[in-house]
Amino acid sequence: MLVVNIVLGALISGLELWQLDFLARFFDSGSADFHREIVQVYRYEALGAVPLGVNAAVLALLYGLGKTKLTLLLNFARVFIFRIPVFWYLQNYTDLGPASTGAVMLISNLLSGIAAGIICIIVIGRFRKEYIAGQGAFVVPLSAP
Repeated sequence: MLVVNIVLGALISGLELWQLDFLARFFDSGSADFHREIVQVYRYEALGAVPLGVNAAVLALLYGLGKTKLTLLLNFARVFIFRIPVFWYLQNYTDLGPASTGAVMLISNLLSGIAAGIICIIVIGRFRKEYIAGQGAFVVPLSAP
């Protein structure tokens, strides 16, 4: 799942970035200024698709393992730690203008992907130790006694 998300994220984002000028025309209402803003914002956001795919795959794994508190933590961090404070900082202390919106998405998706990857490594390590390494082997009987 992780590999599929990474490959598809990279492929689709690459195609979108390649044809960004064409795609922006669908939304710019004929305004050259708005067209430029769309391109500026989305260029950053599209670069964050791969780490967002990592985040999505890890969240799916955590849901499957019943680790809903960790998924809550990751989703909370993505918005209230990695997105809102970064947006506030970029709006108040940089001159990126509208591009700061896309930069925020890139930064928050990147940090969310990194955080999800770290949590994934820890959870898989614990899962392997607990269920696979023999300390409490998780065995499913093939037939009823």
